Amino acid sequence: MAVFVALGAFLMTLAGGWTAQRVTDRRHLVLGLAGGLMLGVVGLDLLPEALEAAGDEVFGVPAALLLFVAGFLLAHLVERLLAARRAAHGADEHGHRSPEVGLTAAAAMVGHSAMDGVAIGAAFQVGGGMGTAVALAVIAHDFADGFNTYTLTSLYGNARRR
Repeated sequence: MAVFVALGAFLMTLAGGWTAQRVTDRRHLVLGLAGGLMLGVVGLDLLPEALEAAGDEVFGVPAALLLFVAGFLLAHLVERLLAARRAAHGADEHGHRSPEVGLTAAAAMVGHSAMDGVAIGAAFQVGGGMGTAVALAVIAHDFADGFNTYTLTSLYGNARRR
């Protein structure tokens, strides 16, 4: 089973990178669609379910909602710090970009994929059905991971071969 999950994740990531390479001038549309779908799923399905399942409250506010807001603020903070780094190191006065920024972003995607593997393993500890569902969800979203990895690394001047 693990081999099939790994193969599926590999193929979807490869397909995402290949697509990003092919739709150069329309990447923003694909990323906007993916972002909107993700926000819709989170706001209309996952968050209400988490609020219903979570019984703990902190000062009358569901703990799941507080964790959701804390996660969003952490992601926003990291994005702002990377934007500041990009402004400082992304491009010089001649328009040359720093490949190290793109490689750092790609390394973050590797960490993200490692956490996907942890989530799959934890889900299989709960049960076979849960593990299969999480594995399919991770495989499906690996398309976006490949798309983002290619976009980030090529945006910062890394050659395709590298």
